Amino acid sequence: MREDVANLTVYIALVLFFLLTNLNAQQLLGLSYVVSAPRGDTRAFIENTSYAGFGIEGRQFVNDHFAVGMTFGWSKFQQQVQSIDGNTVTIEDHLLDSFPLLFNGSYFLFKETSEFRPYAALNSGVYFINARTTDPKDFKIFQDKSLYFGISPEIGMLAEMFNDLNLLLFLRYNYNIKFSGPGKYPYLSIHLTLVSVSIL
Repeated sequence: MREDVANLTVYIALVLFFLLTNLNAQQLLGLSYVVSAPRGDTRAFIENTSYAGFGIEGRQFVNDHFAVGMTFGWSKFQQQVQSIDGNTVTIEDHLLDSFPLLFNGSYFLFKETSEFRPYAALNSGVYFINARTTDPKDFKIFQDKSLYFGISPEIGMLAEMFNDLNLLLFLRYNYNIKFSGPGKYPYLSIHLTLVSVSIL
């Protein structure tokens, strides 16, 4: 059943994308720099904050306040863990790559003529997670390479900069559940996004 939900999520996202490109409305398209902080089970695996991340954002307004869109991204977490048992020292590398593919709905408080527009959004879709533990010789001790279903609330703001270039700054809580078996890798991400604004 969870696999069916994943397939349906991707299908709906693609349909929304192609349908919305035909609307005569404001469109936002941009690239994000992403900083992510592990939470919950992710923090138990890796404590370090990730400064290696990027995202692609696309949003289409359907009226003055509501927009729908899609997002794809990547965040990389890593940490070296050392443990001592008597005279034995064990070193392991903990690594996690998260690739979210989500579609979203956003509600903006003010109209597009405003220079500053706070908003709230809800994202839903799939996360491809590659979590693994390796020894110093890169031998895999553990690996979880799976598809996860995710629901991610988001708050942020859209600020006018100059011409057709705007700043989209937002905070997203990435909550995901494994499709097959137990497991989840939640994290909090901050996205600094430069977006171009156009009218289709």
